[in-house]
Amino acid sequence: MKPMDDMEAFEQRLQALKPRELPPQWREEILDNCSASGLPTAAKPAPSMLPPRWLMWSWGGALAATVVLRFLTAEEPLPARTRMAQEPVFEERAALMQALVAQN
Repeated sequence: MKPMDDMEAFEQRLQALKPRELPPQWREEILDNCSASGLPTAAKPAPSMLPPRWLMWSWGGALAATVVLRFLTAEEPLPARTRMAQEPVFEERAALMQALVAQN
């Protein structure tokens, strides 16, 4: 028998099963246990995990102010060569790279 035939036979057996009704006492018992343990039931909606609305407005305002100030700032960034020339680490690195290139 092929694996697909086994799967089809299994699915047919599953479809042939009739769902059994659970005793109504079980449902009541389960719901009572849920409410006693603090788990949310259908009657109680789950608490929201969002931060307070005033905090969201504050964050949004701060973000908007940051974006506006970023675009209104007149300072131009320094070119890459100027920045590299200002730091001695880059000068040493450039000298080492030139030495390595000269050896090859």
